[in-house]
Amino acid sequence: MGAAAAGEGGSRIPELDWLKGIAILGVLFIHARPLVGTLVHDYGIDRAVPIFIVLFGMSSDLWWRRRGERAGALAAWYRGRLVRLMIPVWAVLAIWWPLAFVSQAEVPRGPGYILASLIGYTPYLGTFWFVTLILQWVLLFPALRAAVDRLGLSASLVLSLGVTFGIHLVPYPASDVFRTLTFDTAPGEGWIYWWFFSPQYLWLVVAGIALARIPRLRGVEVGLIASLVFFWGAYAHSQLTDPLVRSGVQRLLDVPLTVMLLVAMPAFRRLGPLAKGLAACGTASWGLYLGQMLIYDAMHLFGRAPENGSLPQRFLYVGGLLAGAALLTLLGSALRKQVFRRRGESGVSG
Repeated sequence: MGAAAAGEGGSRIPELDWLKGIAILGVLFIHARPLVGTLVHDYGIDRAVPIFIVLFGMSSDLWWRRRGERAGALAAWYRGRLVRLMIPVWAVLAIWWPLAFVSQAEVPRGPGYILASLIGYTPYLGTFWFVTLILQWVLLFPALRAAVDRLGLSASLVLSLGVTFGIHLVPYPASDVFRTLTFDTAPGEGWIYWWFFSPQYLWLVVAGIALARIPRLRGVEVGLIASLVFFWGAYAHSQLTDPLVRSGVQRLLDVPLTVMLLVAMPAFRRLGPLAKGLAACGTASWGLYLGQMLIYDAMHLFGRAPENGSLPQRFLYVGGLLAGAALLTLLGSALRKQVFRRRGESGVSG
């Protein structure tokens, strides 16, 4: 979510912004649950986060292609991600932790937990799990990109597909790796370790790199093939009974779904204001994600769960999450501009 959707020349790619906009709306629908239990939810809405991960691989590789191998690229990568991702996270945590203490919710407290959250380890902070996941990929991406360059794109795609599917067949031993590395500090039964386990998304990130490097993979013919693969795969998935195989197959289907949607995105050019609105959601997707996450978690900290209300209430909750997240994003953006402006003025006067 945090990487810029830009092409080699620095201009934004509208298809990426539109799809990011659709995906962030999907996250709102996941949390508000108005369509849960439907095919649209199971095979579309519920795939919003995997779509974001494919787009992360795509936009990140585009960033590196613009930078090339110039000196300082690695430092610029990490410095840029720190500013774009972690400063908004710290701002949200500055609100989240006081709410947790005031609410008296059952949340682990203490300086150690707060410090861990500041570096992105958040297994006990509601829906912050995606922050921990995406930070792993930010750290790993330069090495992954170098590995893809060395192995070649075709071999990398085949290998990553096999790794991803294989990991889904052994989720408990795989996630126990993180349990060990983090000294079993997650709450409850430790299900969060599976969500954190970044290698299960390897296929998605490598596929994103492929989409960035081979423009024809986003052509109409490829889109039609991706649609056939996705719909046939979704039907096959619905017939499977083994939950581990089902999980692995669905993860593999996230790539043809993303390709299918990317190919369909140019149609939004005809939609005028709707296209502009989706693009705005896409460019602000990280802020909107954090904003809706704060609102959703705050509800639960104080014992509220609007997603369990009536269907009209759930749809209203979608609108409330969007409006609240947009307001928080605008406030955060204004504050950030003010801070950087003052720093600039200070630098000039000094």
